[in-house]
Amino acid sequence: MHRFRPERRSHVDNSLGAIRAAAALIVLRVLLGGGSALAFQDDPESPTAANAEVGDDVLKPAKPKSFAERTKEQFAHEPKRPKAETPVEFGRSYADALIEAQRTNRRILAVFTGKACWWCRVLENRTFTDAEVAELSRKYVCVEVYQNDAHARVWDEFRIEAVPRSFIVTPDGTRVGQVDGYLAATEFAAWLKAGLIKEPIKEKGDKAPAPPKPAGADEDQADVVIWFVDHDEMIARWDDANWTGHAQLLSLFKFAGLQARIEQISQWDFTARWDQATEAQRLPDMVASSRMTGTLRQLDEAKRLRDVSSNRLTWRTESASCPDFARRFVWLVRESAHVSEAYRAAEAILKPAPGSPLDDCMLGEPPRRKEAERAAARSVEGYLAGDPKKLSGVISSQSYLTECKTAPSEKSWMAGMQVSATDVEVRGNERFALAIVEARCENDRLVRRDPVLVVLVTEEGRWRVLAVSSDNSLFDAVAKFGNLAFENGAHGEGPKAPRLAAPADGDELDEDGLRWELLEGSQRPIAQVAELIVSGFGADGWPDVVDLFVFPGDRHRGSLQPGCSGEKSLWRVWSIGANGRVAVSETRSYRWPKLAK
Repeated sequence: MHRFRPERRSHVDNSLGAIRAAAALIVLRVLLGGGSALAFQDDPESPTAANAEVGDDVLKPAKPKSFAERTKEQFAHEPKRPKAETPVEFGRSYADALIEAQRTNRRILAVFTGKACWWCRVLENRTFTDAEVAELSRKYVCVEVYQNDAHARVWDEFRIEAVPRSFIVTPDGTRVGQVDGYLAATEFAAWLKAGLIKEPIKEKGDKAPAPPKPAGADEDQADVVIWFVDHDEMIARWDDANWTGHAQLLSLFKFAGLQARIEQISQWDFTARWDQATEAQRLPDMVASSRMTGTLRQLDEAKRLRDVSSNRLTWRTESASCPDFARRFVWLVRESAHVSEAYRAAEAILKPAPGSPLDDCMLGEPPRRKEAERAAARSVEGYLAGDPKKLSGVISSQSYLTECKTAPSEKSWMAGMQVSATDVEVRGNERFALAIVEARCENDRLVRRDPVLVVLVTEEGRWRVLAVSSDNSLFDAVAKFGNLAFENGAHGEGPKAPRLAAPADGDELDEDGLRWELLEGSQRPIAQVAELIVSGFGADGWPDVVDLFVFPGDRHRGSLQPGCSGEKSLWRVWSIGANGRVAVSETRSYRWPKLAK
């Protein structure tokens, strides 16, 4: 993942194709003083439950400072300055800015920015509202350059990998100066003042090193051509023959009956290469890129690419067929000459590595295993396709899935999704079971393969689904569920449901996060499970993202700092007894603090 660190005062504006709708709704975690603005659960520096500290009588994450505290400290050194009656006024078209600059003989202030960028908002609210900055800006043609179809090639031309990034440019397009990230008003005003008279920057003439020799078959013999599009950090590895040779990947394709050709391309050369390939009618069949900016984003939004998506392939490469696609966006090219061969290549890389997340699970084979398998498979198909009919009859009365009543609209990126559940594996005892289901999801926009975790409990002698989770957290949850010390044959009612302490239903989070406690006199559980449900990631709320965080049961209190938010963010906590019985708390919603100006 491309992590966004507020200390860097800039933000990398990327989103994975298959979770594009989700990424657009994620709230910046920096609001609570956390680490990255967008943090997945495998981020070792993020203050989520994965990093929780366990004390003698309290289970809690490392406590971050509140947003107010961080903001006060962050800007305490900046002097108080007069505010402008009218902030800096920006246009939205770089092409129009060039025309206006040539007409008026003024230089351009071009600010590359993003809608989901916290430091961009800080720059707007603190620096561009400053009286001196606003006054100096009138001597420039000012333009905010968002990433869209009109600016795709402009982003490539300026080599934008993080925002905000500001440039002073002459009317003929020559760069005069550059500022990366946030800059306080005093310094920004001085930079603008100097930029009015500063000589343009002379081009250094340094170019990216020559790409390595393509790996695999010659172009005329290849039945699938893959472009690996690299940013500067990866280009630095081009002299590593093991890294660019892709021996394991080529072997994987050979086993699938494919002759593959793999080329490494600089991100900054992609546009020119794509244009050349289009003219020659020799487009690649697959593209794997470490960034989705500029022309690549334009092609994706124009639906000329089809997402190849897998959390396993991109984030959990230890369980993937090949590690070469780690932290990469992957697409099939719709107009390529080898569409069917490219689809076979996608199928090959989406397969899991040998083994299963349940391999180390201490649970055995549950009774009525076939029934559990059918319930798990049906729930995954219903959950991922947004089909309430498939959920009916297999979900527990305690499951959040009882709230899922609406299928995706035709405008949703989930529309027309064909979902099938394969390779179901179940472990459990007479009352509690885990299933790992391999899910296949396809529509005209997406090809996806991923494992899904299903938690099952017995109700009235039947297996019923309590929760379904397809997020990255499932790998950690499976490991902890699988090591629980159940007591075979144990009877009794089991523990009582935990009591949710704070925040109250519908309230904002504070720096202490979500908090709960066990009821006095309740049987101590063997585990406590925090279930976070983030709704509104697609049209009509499908599919919701469900995270499961498993904690020891012998702590009276617990707390958790959630990692993301959507239109509606819900949480609840389970207690799991040694006899396998599960008690679930009420469900509450929470809100994230709003971004302060």
